[in-house]
Amino acid sequence: MANKTRGDIINQVYQYIPQMNVDSHGTALDTLIDIAAEEISSRYNFSYFQNVTPASTSISAGSYTETESNFASFTNMKEILQLEWIKSDTGEHGTLKWMPFRAFLKRYPYHDYSNRTRGKPDKYTKAGSTIILNRPADEGISLRAWYQQLHGAFAADTTTHSFEPNMLGFQAIVSCVLNEAHDLIPGIEMSKKAMQEMAKKEAYIAALIDADKSKVDEPFEMSENADSPGIAPEESPYGWVS
Repeated sequence: MANKTRGDIINQVYQYIPQMNVDSHGTALDTLIDIAAEEISSRYNFSYFQNVTPASTSISAGSYTETESNFASFTNMKEILQLEWIKSDTGEHGTLKWMPFRAFLKRYPYHDYSNRTRGKPDKYTKAGSTIILNRPADEGISLRAWYQQLHGAFAADTTTHSFEPNMLGFQAIVSCVLNEAHDLIPGIEMSKKAMQEMAKKEAYIAALIDADKSKVDEPFEMSENADSPGIAPEESPYGWVS
């Protein structure tokens, strides 16, 4: 059975707040539902929001920065899970490790002097929406990003929500909307039942997260701390130990 739709969510909100069932609140209610879905999906990297189609962009030789807006196919992007450089014509590729911005600057402070050694990047950081590589590319390459998504806005009242399981996601969205409506509309009266449902918001979100965690069955792999100086060889999972 398909998940509940935005129309179902709206009708449920009307049960708790009849005052919302007027044309003047229609656009606001649609927006609150989008806010609720985004808030819930921002709390945790749900497995079903890991995009299976990576976004990509091409950079030219000598380049070492790229903006996220230049990546084709980013949809409701939350964060990059893995960044790679690739050459599709030869099959060459490599993974870039993320570093915190300040640690990156300490290690790679000066990219743009004329004799800077070029090669394939293997570290990156982000400043706002700009990706900074640890060395200029020695030739034209593509960057490919596997990424985590947010839920995204509802296109219409017939659009279903994307959380799993269905009813738990439905309840979580409704509870979030009730909380936002209470703060948005001055003087709105909330019934005792509405207040009780509002109070369940965090419990619903936590239950959604637990439901997804219970489905994930992946082997645990310890990696070295890529953020510390003197990175050990990658084949040593205990390279972070001092």
